[in-house]
Amino acid sequence: MGDSSVTRFLEIEEEATRLVEELTRLRQETESYASAKNAIGTAGEQVASAAGALQRTAESSVAVVQSLREIGTPELLTNQQAMEARIETVGETLNEGIGQLSEQISEVSSAVSELRKSLGTALVELQKSSSTIRNTVLAVALGLAAVIVAVQLLL
Repeated sequence: MGDSSVTRFLEIEEEATRLVEELTRLRQETESYASAKNAIGTAGEQVASAAGALQRTAESSVAVVQSLREIGTPELLTNQQAMEARIETVGETLNEGIGQLSEQISEVSSAVSELRKSLGTALVELQKSSSTIRNTVLAVALGLAAVIVAVQLLL
């Protein structure tokens, strides 16, 4: 009975070791399931949050569609086309005004240039006249001085 007790003991020990390994694997699997459950719970919360956001977006979209129906999409398009036509007209008017202004600026610039030339010529003539007048005044003054001297000598 000695060998059979030892054999039986070894079998029980192997069985115990196998059971411990099985329990360890079972504990790891249970922990894995618990971790998966937590991940699924977190994912579920995120899905619920996303679903709420989608619902609010859908409700807003419905409100926009209803507003567009009330306003009338064709009316919006018609108003948009009318605004585009007005903008084009204003643009054309501005372009014409800018063209006219450019022409007027060019004319004024030419007139200023001509005026500058005329003033330059007039200034040269004025300087010549001034020189002539100065010479004439000096000649008259000398003549008067000579007359005065002559009168004084005669007296």
